[in-house]
Amino acid sequence: MARTALAAYLTFAVLHLMIHIRLLRHLTQAEGAALLAGLSAMIMIALALLFLTARLEP
Repeated sequence: MARTALAAYLTFAVLHLMIHIRLLRHLTQAEGAALLAGLSAMIMIALALLFLTARLEP
C-alpha cells in the first residue's frame, strides 16, 4: 500500500516539477533555483522511500 501511495505521489511530483519548469520566466533566478531544488528534493526523497520499501517486501 505504501508503494502505491509513493508511486501516485511521484506521478504528481514529476508533473508538478514539469509545470514549474515551464513557468520559470515569472520568477527571479534565485526564486527559480530554490523552487526547482525543493521540488527535485521532494522527488528524490520519494524515490529513496520507494527503493527502501521494495526491500521490505518478501
